Amino acid sequence: MNLCIWTSFLPVYLRRSRPEAPQPSASPFACLPIELVHAIISHAAHSSPSAAFHLSLVSRAVRKWVEPVLYAAVVINLGSTSNAGIPRDPYAFLQKDPAFLSAHVRSLTLTAAPGPPASEQKNTPFPLALPSPAHLSRTLPNLTALHLPASALHSPSDSFLRSPELTLAPRELTIRGDPGYAAFHWEMRLLATVEHLVFWDNCPRHLMGAVPGLTHFACAWTPPPASIGAANAANAVARDQLPLLRTILDLPRMRVLVVHVRGELLAAKELQRLAAEMHIADPRVVFVSGSRPGDFMGRSGGGEGYGGEGYEWVWAEEALKRGTRFVDACALAKMEL
Repeated sequence: MNLCIWTSFLPVYLRRSRPEAPQPSASPFACLPIELVHAIISHAAHSSPSAAFHLSLVSRAVRKWVEPVLYAAVVINLGSTSNAGIPRDPYAFLQKDPAFLSAHVRSLTLTAAPGPPASEQKNTPFPLALPSPAHLSRTLPNLTALHLPASALHSPSDSFLRSPELTLAPRELTIRGDPGYAAFHWEMRLLATVEHLVFWDNCPRHLMGAVPGLTHFACAWTPPPASIGAANAANAVARDQLPLLRTILDLPRMRVLVVHVRGELLAAKELQRLAAEMHIADPRVVFVSGSRPGDFMGRSGGGEGYGGEGYEWVWAEEALKRGTRFVDACALAKMEL
């Protein structure tokens, strides 16, 4: 590799200050061992997906170094089109060397184009079919994280996740939107290896018995409107939420349960009152108002800003270690520093 390519980053005004274009001076990288340069580039690529992408444009040699980072978390927008309006083939990456994909792809995120609310998604045709379960399982055998829009699960045929040909064994599964009852089955082998489970909308209670290894669970919850009265609100919580939360907390390995409270931002004391009304006093549960930028609660329906890194659990784990179970938006922002 010619390390003098780095001189192309010299400020433009240096070239314009003389009548003739000067010869580029030696790059600082030219004096470094190639192993050290490789380490620097790899570290920079891991800083963000954007950095990895821009580094891949420098040269073929640099692209070869950063490709494992680029493909570690694959994000596919199922409703995307090219600049000419022609639908792209979002699964073209599956045509790469199978050995490369098997070694490096760890996370697959499918995002849907903006559409109707969750309650209407079942009757809405999905813009692009999911890949064959057998092909996906054969090509990505070491996938550890799978993030899906619920609308991808509402197909006329048997559910993608219920297919016996789907032999993936992810540790993390994220569902964005209301999947509905029929999208899951309690005998699904896919759930047997899941340790981290995230639901954007409703979580089918019947599947929780099929996730014996679950350690982390996050969900969004909208409190009943105050207009229905305190008694009716308490009955709604007892009917809809308590059975699910108690089922999850009874799982043998459960350590962290995060409840994102939707609606207006609440102070920590208001979250504490809400938890008391729900009769949830378990030290493994954290209630949070708002969400961290980039988390599943803060992402748009079209997947904009969704980097494929999955849900961030560190802040919740640290909060529970400190005994903090109620986190308002201001406290959540400070945790990002």
